[in-house]
Amino acid sequence: MAKGTYPYVAINLSPDEAHPQGTAAFRPLTFATLTAANGESIRYMVLLDSGADACLFPLSLALLLKLDLLNLPRALTS
Repeated sequence: MAKGTYPYVAINLSPDEAHPQGTAAFRPLTFATLTAANGESIRYMVLLDSGADACLFPLSLALLLKLDLLNLPRALTS
């Protein structure tokens, strides 16, 4: 299996009651090329999660990839 090292990138978070001045979250972000079965592809920043057992993408990516949303297989998530 291929291995890689990815730096954690600081993401500024908005102020809230617990952090009135705002705060930063450090996340392993990188760029990936997403390619749909129809051949459409886009380069997009993704969050790496080695413990995830599924990947979810926002609707905006499906639209960019020109996916036929009404005919995609469905799955329940929580």
